[in-house]
Amino acid sequence: MKAFDPKFSWLVTEPSTFVVFILCLSFAYATHILKEDGIVSMLGSSPYFVQDIVDKFFCCWYTFASRVQKLWFLTAAAHVLEGMFVAYQCKTQLKLPNKITFKWFILTCCVGFCMTGKIIEYVGMNRKFQSEKDAKKSD
Repeated sequence: MKAFDPKFSWLVTEPSTFVVFILCLSFAYATHILKEDGIVSMLGSSPYFVQDIVDKFFCCWYTFASRVQKLWFLTAAAHVLEGMFVAYQCKTQLKLPNKITFKWFILTCCVGFCMTGKIIEYVGMNRKFQSEKDAKKSD
């Protein structure tokens, strides 16, 4: 069981996980703290090339702010669904205790596929181990 115990330090020690974690925190901050007007005012004080990029791709700053908010809610929903899938895999395939399953759920809700990929890998390793174990039993 110890081998499957996730580490919260992975959020900052693994590069791809760290990037996703920072992006999710940024979207959450922009949506819940800055809100739409705050995002627009932040764009107003950003460098000209950033303003130019937003103007070219989103037409207006309020459209950009609205899309950031929608992206946050979509990301949060997708990560919760991934977390539920990971928890299911932990309980049914790996037969992990509740505490470890909950840790996997929380980490997956934070960064999504970075953690889902690890569980999928662990489930594959566990299946291979079980099939080898079953083959030795039948001999």
